[in-house]
Amino acid sequence: MNPVKTRACKKCNGPYTLKESYSKYCLVCRGETRKENDTGSKTMGHYRSKTGVVHPSWLMSEIRSHCRIINRDRVQACQVCDYDFYVEHAHIRAVSDFPDDALVRDVNDSTNVLLLCPNHHKEFDRSPEKREQILRVAQRIERRTPNA
Repeated sequence: MNPVKTRACKKCNGPYTLKESYSKYCLVCRGETRKENDTGSKTMGHYRSKTGVVHPSWLMSEIRSHCRIINRDRVQACQVCDYDFYVEHAHIRAVSDFPDDALVRDVNDSTNVLLLCPNHHKEFDRSPEKREQILRVAQRIERRTPNA
């Protein structure tokens, strides 16, 4: 009987056991990496063509899920007020405004996504005046933050 080997995940550095697979990632990172690669390389048209086959909310849940995965390394706090208990991903350019040939990774790129608390997200989506104000504050903070 072979002993179970423990290795460090190449992505999160967390321990995982290696039984039959020779993967470099733990189960959580393996799933996220697959989702990040699979979803990001598809176009918006790919997902829009599935309307009628699947529930319309499925499209947005796939886009949101990918957005959370590729933006997980950013500071998880509101870019306006620093509230960090719960943040939402707000798209600067609406997902519905992208053409069918746009890649999902471009839709969810960090240059198109703000991290906002629920209150600022609602203001951003519903009030043109607040939208401009929030964008100015977020851009000012981004310029002050050193690149990691």
